[in-house]
Amino acid sequence: MLVTSEQDSNIQHKLNITNIYTIGDVDGHKNVVYEAILNIDSQMIFDHEYTKIVTRLPIQTGTKTETVEETVYDEPIVSAPQPETMIKDGIVYFKPTKKVAYGKIVSKEVEVAMYDISEPIEEETKITEKKEFKEFKSFSIEFTTENITNFLKFKDLTEEIIIKWIPDELINPHLTENTNLLIISKDKFLNPLKYEKRSVDLPWTALENNN
Repeated sequence: MLVTSEQDSNIQHKLNITNIYTIGDVDGHKNVVYEAILNIDSQMIFDHEYTKIVTRLPIQTGTKTETVEETVYDEPIVSAPQPETMIKDGIVYFKPTKKVAYGKIVSKEVEVAMYDISEPIEEETKITEKKEFKEFKSFSIEFTTENITNFLKFKDLTEEIIIKWIPDELINPHLTENTNLLIISKDKFLNPLKYEKRSVDLPWTALENNN
């Protein structure tokens, strides 16, 4: 059985019977239920929205043709001549060397990548995440077996029937407690500073140390 909280529609309580106990015979009635275990699984699910700085990387959007220049070397490559020296008036000079062509500059067309942005940039991005908190309660309920009326045979019992036997005044306090705990868990998540308790330096001591 599912019950939606009246305090917060994001909270649902799942009620289920996990165990039942019977008495073999009560005034001629067979297998009479005298006790049951009720579990309450409470769950809160909500969308948590916040902004986050993320780095957006360039994404290739296509290609384009560009003209570039490159050096095409002759083959075989001629070794560079060693410079000759001469001495004049006790000073060493390098003799002029003959210019040697090793290749030539040529132009050619190449395909280059195109990107949506030229470099990575930081952007504010809105993030939406599902957050979930849970609480659990389990307790036993004893039923009176005196003066039984409208007796149902054991084989005809359902979980819903047994849950309806349990008075609301026994179930509701547990639902309320779980609801309050879930609301506090959500608030602690969204507003952690409200619950932060720690030892700190005395403000006047810190002021004296700074002076």
